[in-house]
Amino acid sequence: MNNKNSDRLKRIRKFIIKTICLPIIPFEFGKKIRQLLIKGIFLDGVKTFISLLHNKNKTKYYLTVAACCKDEGNYIQEWVEYYLLQGVEHFYLYNNNGTDNSEEILKPYIDKGIISWVNWPGQKQQVRIYEDIVKKHKTESRWMAVVDLDEFIVPLNSDTLAKKLKKYEKYNQIIINWTLYGSSGHKKKTEGLVIERFTKHARSLSRAPKAIVNPLAVVQIDIHKHIVLGKSLEVCRQLFQDFRINHYVIKSEEEYSLKKRRGDVIFDTNHYDDEFFKAHDINEVEDANLMQPYIEEIKKNIAKINRKLS
Repeated sequence: MNNKNSDRLKRIRKFIIKTICLPIIPFEFGKKIRQLLIKGIFLDGVKTFISLLHNKNKTKYYLTVAACCKDEGNYIQEWVEYYLLQGVEHFYLYNNNGTDNSEEILKPYIDKGIISWVNWPGQKQQVRIYEDIVKKHKTESRWMAVVDLDEFIVPLNSDTLAKKLKKYEKYNQIIINWTLYGSSGHKKKTEGLVIERFTKHARSLSRAPKAIVNPLAVVQIDIHKHIVLGKSLEVCRQLFQDFRINHYVIKSEEEYSLKKRRGDVIFDTNHYDDEFFKAHDINEVEDANLMQPYIEEIKKNIAKINRKLS
């Protein structure tokens, strides 16, 4: 940090300590001790505030994705190629106890520097993984989508996700509720992409959301939505016309059985039981057109990568 920024940081910190913090710390602690306490509490927040002012339009990437995965080899390349079409420039992918060939599948993307791949063992690690990603990479992108491998953020009414986000730069978080996709009546896993095979979803939006954040503004990261400095926008009803999240949580009955055996990265016990399937197998609305523009392009790009490997 240069001298100008350092002086500004000192002035802001002094103002916060004098006008906001000192009055709420008991006087008997003594002025110097009170000031030391306040410096420890607020220094990180003030540094982040200064960084927000000076990092606008200076990030390495515009849009990145943060995710943890476990044995998603059957789906992971489709998911990566989809988000590349949406303008994502980099992925931070943490492998949590996975043992399949996901890393091998993604090697071309890792070698090109498109994916940062980290092996991260342990149980109930999802929040810790997100914390690590934000801590290490918070200055690298203006937007970071924090999503799972069965979640596809969809820009509505043309444009890519990256282009849509240009309209919302006054916010530091966009919170989007899931659109839950059911099995579409599929018993077995068939040929084709996930976004191609499953076209039926619930009529109403789920109460659960996911978020796209400015990682530099994150105060506390979580799974669904986060505490950030500045404004958040909650996109939570059908009235919104720019984004939605397609959540393909169960897929076919056969694929769900495999998911049950694989387990979960969040919970100690596996909550993927028959009741979970029934509760999420909602097929009220048929919508085969929304994802159609991406299907052939994704297939073509996957085939191109695979030809080079062979």
